[in-house]
Amino acid sequence: QVESTLFRVPRGVLAEHSEVFQGMFSLPSGGIFAEGMSDENPIFLRDIVSQDFKSLLKVLLSRLVNESGDNLPSSIEEWTSVLKLSHLWGMEDISSLAVEKMSAFAIDPVDKAALAVQYDVKAWLTPALNNIARREKPLTKEDVDKLGLDFVLKIAEVRESLTRVSTGTNSHSDDNGDPCVQSDIGVGKRYVGDLDFTTRIDEVFHDYLS
Repeated sequence: QVESTLFRVPRGVLAEHSEVFQGMFSLPSGGIFAEGMSDENPIFLRDIVSQDFKSLLKVLLSRLVNESGDNLPSSIEEWTSVLKLSHLWGMEDISSLAVEKMSAFAIDPVDKAALAVQYDVKAWLTPALNNIARREKPLTKEDVDKLGLDFVLKIAEVRESLTRVSTGTNSHSDDNGDPCVQSDIGVGKRYVGDLDFTTRIDEVFHDYLS
């Protein structure tokens, strides 16, 4: 039972993909009065949202009866639920499928970074952080709410990793008679184009990426 909803699911469907459920179902039972043997005495999955569990079952049962996958979830919200529960219960193959399907959606970089950290999807983290580092809009309180202050401060460190680049020399000389070096820098809205912050991200977020 999840919240107020009663589900009838073959044990093998869950146990096949999760050692958590394998262990749960291998515990000594009490015969016909054991948890999960009747509607009156179900196994309670506490702290789980019913809609999340429905999305996970849609994947598990689709793989069982329909190899074409026609009945798989179709929305980013459903796949996020699948990723959430498959990560919680150690269903690695299901997590990999969720990551594959979610990668086809356009996800806000901040949301994608939050998902990457929460569910250990390392392949998403560097591209998401690169997009945040490049964006014109400053970091916001909403970013802090989603990622946490310490994480956002690390992003700020990456965003500030800009250096002055020489664009050549001009005809003027400094006080020592050396030609003045031209460089592009100014005050205004932030614009970094398609600069690649990957090297700096690897340094600052080493603990998250290793």
